[in-house]
Amino acid sequence: MALEVVLRFIFGDDYELVGFDFNLLSQEPARNMEFACSFRALGKIILQVIERRRKDTATSTDALGMLMQARDPQSGQLMQDSQLIDEVLTLIVAGHETTASTLNWAWYLISQHPEVEQRLSNELNTLTTCSEFGDLSRFLYTRQIIDETMRLYPAGWLVTRKALRDDRLGEYFVPAGTEIYVPPYFIQRHPDLWEEPDRFNPDRFRPDNSRHRHRLATIPFSAGPRNCIGEHFARIEMQIHLMTIARYLRLRYIPSRPIELEAGVNLRSKYDFIMYPEAKMVGTSESA
Repeated sequence: MALEVVLRFIFGDDYELVGFDFNLLSQEPARNMEFACSFRALGKIILQVIERRRKDTATSTDALGMLMQARDPQSGQLMQDSQLIDEVLTLIVAGHETTASTLNWAWYLISQHPEVEQRLSNELNTLTTCSEFGDLSRFLYTRQIIDETMRLYPAGWLVTRKALRDDRLGEYFVPAGTEIYVPPYFIQRHPDLWEEPDRFNPDRFRPDNSRHRHRLATIPFSAGPRNCIGEHFARIEMQIHLMTIARYLRLRYIPSRPIELEAGVNLRSKYDFIMYPEAKMVGTSESA
């Protein structure tokens, strides 16, 4: 689902022509050199779309169309084909696996906390109208579940920065060129910042509980000038997904493999979460 959303965002109407070629991202779980080579080969598909669009006078309003029209603010030059391909490949990877991993953890955590599932159902049954983006802000508990999931299992579990010049971090001298590793996973579970840091508790993110918390106590999308540009997109996508599914289905976790983390480029579950869906009676929290 997350892969299709980001591909439709990037390619627009061309998704129907190229979407199938990108299935390897969801079908192949390994993230090794063989996968990297196969993934880079998808650049040829992207280039074909770019060349086909250049022969067409129409201007596309999808992400690829906007990238093709973007110009360097100093030189006024359009992007080279190699940069266009790199930008699109980056959007695909950063825009789908992170979201998919977060939703996997969210459904697992909800399945392990019946009181959370009940409150989510109550909110969705009470606030039934959601026809505009502006309506999403009314579903506070749904958003709290997403925030608490990202606190415990941030897809971007580790980010790096390089010191451009000599600097200091507290009492430590940092020479120019030093690589700095910033781990949101550990920051967001630090006992000095969070009470019962390993417990899943969406109420941490109620407005009255968040008011006095340090703004960098949770940084699932990083922070500062390099803050993830897709944060708003991802939050909307995850909320719509959670609300749509939870309104009609209850997912029961079927224990099959141990819960283990796979800390690669993104933080993922090492094994799939196997779920059994139960249909809900629309407008109630009961299962059918």
